[in-house]
Amino acid sequence: MKFFDVTGKKAVVTGGSVGLGRAMAEALAIGGAEVIIANRNLEEAEAAAQEMRGAGLKVTAFQVDISKESSVAALFDHVREKFGRLDIMVNNAGITCMKFCEDFELEDWDRISGVNIRGTFMCYKEAGKIMIPQKSGKIINLFSITAHKCLRNGSSFYSVTKQAISQMTKVLAAEWSKYGITVNAIAPGVAITRINEEHYRKNPDLLAKVSAGIPLGRVSTTDEYMGITLFLASSASDYMTGQTLFMDGGMSIV
Repeated sequence: MKFFDVTGKKAVVTGGSVGLGRAMAEALAIGGAEVIIANRNLEEAEAAAQEMRGAGLKVTAFQVDISKESSVAALFDHVREKFGRLDIMVNNAGITCMKFCEDFELEDWDRISGVNIRGTFMCYKEAGKIMIPQKSGKIINLFSITAHKCLRNGSSFYSVTKQAISQMTKVLAAEWSKYGITVNAIAPGVAITRINEEHYRKNPDLLAKVSAGIPLGRVSTTDEYMGITLFLASSASDYMTGQTLFMDGGMSIV
């Protein structure tokens, strides 16, 4: 068995143009998969895909807004047309609203839950329509350390949406195991990405405080999530399902 090998596999990574999503898409492509970066911003997705193709990787882009049912359906119609199957689905797309509880508005909740919960639900629903008949598939969801610990860093109700992803991972794993589909999640620690960089730039003392609370003493880099992505997407994790793996520098243990 060649561990971490996904040669010939067909994969979709939502939100795969920047940050963790890009690292995950690139990891799968380096491992041998053919990858669709599904992104709301097509220009960004095309730029990322083009750069990866320049390195000899098989990556294309497709525009999707996972908060819209018709857009999600169009993505998976494209997957059927292009691939005829789907082996790996990475539900990475998500948004945040870095506000403390007293400043959080109903509109903020509707916006982030519409993407993080409803959008992820629609993606796995459509992915299942392809994976269930083929009796195989790997689904990787993105959890968050903020849903495990209350960091008091402004993640507030964003963390609630991510806790929903944890339970969604368990429910899917339990119900879809009979179809040969595994469902697991990655729980990143604190990584500076586009969705939180402005918040931390405005609050440098907060970043220092967060870093001091991490046993390894620093926040993560996005490329540190490449290996775990390949593990969960490959046959190396065939007997693992319903689990959330923490890549957090030890934050979850203190």
